[in-house]
Amino acid sequence: MSGWLSWLSQWRERLIHWLRPGKTVEELLEIIRRAEAIRSDEQRNMLERMIEFHETRVREVMVPRSEIHAVSIDADFSEVERTMLDAGVNRLPVMEGDIDHIVGAIHATDLVAWHARGGTGPLKDYVRRCLSVSELEKVSGLLTEMKRESVHIAVVHDEYGGTAGLVTLSDLLTEIVGEIEEPRNPSEFTCIEQDDGSLIVSGRMLVEDLAEALDTTLPEGDYDTVAGLVTTHAGRIPRRGECIDIAGLNFVILESDARRILKVRVSPAS
Repeated sequence: MSGWLSWLSQWRERLIHWLRPGKTVEELLEIIRRAEAIRSDEQRNMLERMIEFHETRVREVMVPRSEIHAVSIDADFSEVERTMLDAGVNRLPVMEGDIDHIVGAIHATDLVAWHARGGTGPLKDYVRRCLSVSELEKVSGLLTEMKRESVHIAVVHDEYGGTAGLVTLSDLLTEIVGEIEEPRNPSEFTCIEQDDGSLIVSGRMLVEDLAEALDTTLPEGDYDTVAGLVTTHAGRIPRRGECIDIAGLNFVILESDARRILKVRVSPAS
């Protein structure tokens, strides 16, 4: 992992130097957007993310407080295993009393070690330390600190010292290379017509496919999916229940998380 982080850091510096030192972030992004040598949208998006990464704040990439899954320091390992499975994570913050007092984290590999030792010892003997970071700190500094301290999880604190969110090393790498997901069922990329004529659409459905299904024209931009279309027009990732009007259509967010839109309902705007 450390070699991968070093490569990313070195490549970013070389990229900025190659794109003429002294340029602002906006100027560098404009150069990338106009570079004819970059023919792949995937490559272009990754280069843009590498440039923007330096200016991104921790609060922009953190898992918010309301979505944190944690266990008490007094919990037994069966509860830890159950919580990990239910939440679909391999690391859990460990709290003492409440979420504002996180004392460390437990990893899935620690569960393996616990079983290998015959299932003995309290949870506190396996808790690993977390970094503590302000929500206003830049992610580039946090990435460097994680690498230096060999810590993969950081607790984000607000101005009052309470827990505002959580950031993992995986979150930071995703900001650079993009989401890496397992292959999905093809049905997830389609839309389902409802009795009222609206469509339930996956966020990963291609915009051109949605336009074809609706027999209409949708705005073009630096995105390929319905999630990208809605996020771009909203200027952020909308929360569940929010409505966004685009090109005479009403997009209602049915499912979303801190990083992406998962499912929307599409109908003619009233």
